Amino acid sequence: MDKYIADPYCGFVFTGGAYRDLFRGLKGLTKLDRLNKVPKNLPVLMISGDRDPIGGQQLSGMRAVVQQYRQAGLTDITIRTYPEGRHEMLNEINRDEVRADLHAWLSPI
Repeated sequence: MDKYIADPYCGFVFTGGAYRDLFRGLKGLTKLDRLNKVPKNLPVLMISGDRDPIGGQQLSGMRAVVQQYRQAGLTDITIRTYPEGRHEMLNEINRDEVRADLHAWLSPI
């Protein structure tokens, strides 16, 4: 906990400009034509905890994104979910498992 508190990238004040940029970026994500620029054979790994409050109940948010990718013609989509995981999977208590899975997925590349 002390390491987290001492980290200069944690606990900062999120400014009005930062919120503006965040929501501008989120608005851009709703434009599905952006997916037409993604190579159809690009490997995609989707990871999420099954208790991610951002991803929605029963991973509905992640499922919607995967469906968008499939509708855009992407075919190489790997989905990995983690029981009891929340949003920051690389920082969860099972981060070693998540990192090992990520390493294994990246290894063939």
